[in-house]
Amino acid sequence: MQGGRVAITARALEAVARAVAAGHLGVAASDVGVTLRDRDGRLAVRVDAPLGVTTGGPGILTRVGEARTTIARDVTRLTGSQIGSVDIRITAAHITKGPRVS
Repeated sequence: MQGGRVAITARALEAVARAVAAGHLGVAASDVGVTLRDRDGRLAVRVDAPLGVTTGGPGILTRVGEARTTIARDVTRLTGSQIGSVDIRITAAHITKGPRVS
């Protein structure tokens, strides 16, 4: 194998972060806005997106807290970039009814 390096463009990083965030927030990637900034050698990720909410499911604060952790983990795993922070701004709620419990 020959030596070299792999560079991931900012646009590619944004696309990965957008797709990962969409999956964890339960919405379409086209509804998600992502901004990346370098903060002392680590990426600061800002996500602006609606949140998919299922009635009877976990609360909004629980969902967003879990999403912050899993977005950071998955973006790091997929890109190799170290994530310093993930800030999420919920812009709307897409509510669906969960299964009825009798």
